[in-house]
Amino acid sequence: MGRILCAWSPSWAIANWRRRNPCIEPQPEPPPPFALLETVRAVRQLFGVSAEAARLGLYVGQKATDALALVPELVTAEAEPDADVSLVFENTYESPPASFAADLAELRRLSGSLEQDARGEDISF
Repeated sequence: MGRILCAWSPSWAIANWRRRNPCIEPQPEPPPPFALLETVRAVRQLFGVSAEAARLGLYVGQKATDALALVPELVTAEAEPDADVSLVFENTYESPPASFAADLAELRRLSGSLEQDARGEDISF
């Protein structure tokens, strides 16, 4: 049986969107809350949320109108899930579907949140 790698990164979509869309101007400190949006059955909802947005109570799957009512200063952009998936497969040793043998160091570099798990504890590879 082959080995399976399952990596959960709640900020994967946000981190990759920021890499694909670098900001030229300096960002304020702390950065504004940010979320990516998607449309599911004609309803706009949050696809990914930044740490700042999560601290304000926003979460993935929340209706965009509710999120904007709670956090009017929320900055949004359109989610790009296909680009997120292609980024993973660009950094594998073999192309899918034959196998998915990602370099763990590369995954760590790509995702800003792999250093800590959901409890905030360090993960060592």
